[in-house]
Amino acid sequence: MEKKYYEILFITTFIVGIISVIMPWGQRTTIPIQMFLGNGSPKNLAGEWIVFMCLAIYLSAACMKNGIWDRKLKPNFKTNAIASVIAGTALGVIWFVISYQNYHNFIGSIMTGVFMFVCTGGLCLAALVVSSLIYKKRVEKLEKVDEDSMCDE
Repeated sequence: MEKKYYEILFITTFIVGIISVIMPWGQRTTIPIQMFLGNGSPKNLAGEWIVFMCLAIYLSAACMKNGIWDRKLKPNFKTNAIASVIAGTALGVIWFVISYQNYHNFIGSIMTGVFMFVCTGGLCLAALVVSSLIYKKRVEKLEKVDEDSMCDE
């Protein structure tokens, strides 16, 4: 009976893990596609945005809890700044295009893009810096627990 319980637990954990990895990528693709197709009103995107944010918060919390950051990227200010500039640029370009499509005002669209670049880049940088600090503290705590458990043996 206990073996069956662990099999069900493993399968459930595996399925939830696969869903939590695949779903954010699906959400990342469908939201911009809907925006570019003209179906990007807040009313149409609200449900997908809520699901995407819940998944993002869940994955971030789970990674922080387990001391996972990234395989290649380091949690330092330089990497965080580069990621923030990339995110700000992407959103700035998207909002420039949306603004120009809606209002056909080039200068206003540029200002919208710059505003979104600055806001998104700044907020992303702040979130990444805070997250990297939390991550570093969590890793220190996990390493201390590992050292303590090794000393006990």
